[in-house]
Amino acid sequence: MRKLLVMMLSLGFLAATARAGEIVGDTLLFNRLKEKGVLTDDDVNELKSATPRVELGGRFQVQYKNVFGDQSVANSPVTDQFFIRRARIELKAQLTPLAFVKIEPEFGQVAQKTVPSAQTCTTTLTNAGTAAETAATACTNTASVNTVYLEDAYIGITPSGLGEFDIGNHYVPFSLEALTSDKKIAFVERSLTSQLAPFRQLGVSWQHQVFDKTVSYQLGIWNGYVQPGSFSKVSSTIDKNGANQFYTINLGSNDNQQYMYAARVEWQPLGYMGAGTNPAQENFEHFDKRLGIGVSWYSSADAPSQGGGAKADTERGSNGIDVDLQYKGGPIWAAAEYAQRNINYWDNAKAEQTAKQTSYTVQASWMFVEDTASLALRYENLAFDGNKLMEGSVGEDADAWTTIGLNWYLLKSNIRLQANYVMKGETMPGNAAAPKNDAFLAMATYHF
Repeated sequence: MRKLLVMMLSLGFLAATARAGEIVGDTLLFNRLKEKGVLTDDDVNELKSATPRVELGGRFQVQYKNVFGDQSVANSPVTDQFFIRRARIELKAQLTPLAFVKIEPEFGQVAQKTVPSAQTCTTTLTNAGTAAETAATACTNTASVNTVYLEDAYIGITPSGLGEFDIGNHYVPFSLEALTSDKKIAFVERSLTSQLAPFRQLGVSWQHQVFDKTVSYQLGIWNGYVQPGSFSKVSSTIDKNGANQFYTINLGSNDNQQYMYAARVEWQPLGYMGAGTNPAQENFEHFDKRLGIGVSWYSSADAPSQGGGAKADTERGSNGIDVDLQYKGGPIWAAAEYAQRNINYWDNAKAEQTAKQTSYTVQASWMFVEDTASLALRYENLAFDGNKLMEGSVGEDADAWTTIGLNWYLLKSNIRLQANYVMKGETMPGNAAAPKNDAFLAMATYHF
């Protein structure tokens, strides 16, 4: 069903763009008419709420990554490559004033997921067609990958005055930066702190805004399945591209009939600066002063019905809390975030263990050329486990990274160019040598 849906969406997109010269995005059109004084904000809101309507958007991101590896240190390879970081189409169909559907497939190379292995068997006949005919069957395990999968896929219901109900695959409201679109983050990659978030899961949630949108809250229930084997002492919960590897995304089943529960509340006391739980960072709105304070929580009972396995670590459950602070004033944006996650699991001896992970990030950006260029600075720290039961991808107990960034915006062309230099520091167990793995990242983003 999912493959069929993606194919239909792709064909529809190709058909729509076959005569791209005749298509003008309504957002651009509305903005131009506002600039000329033809439309007011109320006019734009009325036009955007008209139904039925279809909004088409998306992004394409190409990244260059150079990691200055040290071949003399284990797990510290040299990386020098271009790759497609994201390639997404966003389709939102507002069918009635009460309901909409949002679908966002991911075509990017980095988004590949391994499909469970399957056996392929081949039978070979000897002396075929004779009385001495024999058959020999050989089987091998094969695996394939999905290069296309759905990020967002949900129904939104918006009863007047009652907020929004979302049903399907969508974000769990945990961590400010995890909830902020990658089109708006001030760095090439999200922070280490955001990687403690569950990101998108399959479930139902409700969000609402009150007090002139200065207070927003969201709560819900999701399947929340965690990947078995994610807790080994020799494996990281974060892959080389910074993607979260702890939670399985888009999971269509719930093995143990248990769920993930999550909630978030955010207060913007100086005035509204963003939509719901996704306040814009580089938003070019030139607010005098805006402040956001958020608290997130989740708890998930992820134990599989078969319990702990004898050959691999297996999850029992997890829970986390996140506190974040954001400031926006003129050309300055700044944010701080702290998260803690407890991972409960059975080890390979079926003993109960708890890994306590903590992380914090402090970051800021300065728009030194109005609507064109900004400088950014970030410090982030992630302790994989205070009990020393888990470690990072190069065997470290903790990461401490400092990133210097430059962002260049071509607003009229919907293009953003970014360059980051990441100075990495790892706390290694014992007296082990830390790898030399500073990185240079550059990315071009086109969004529509």
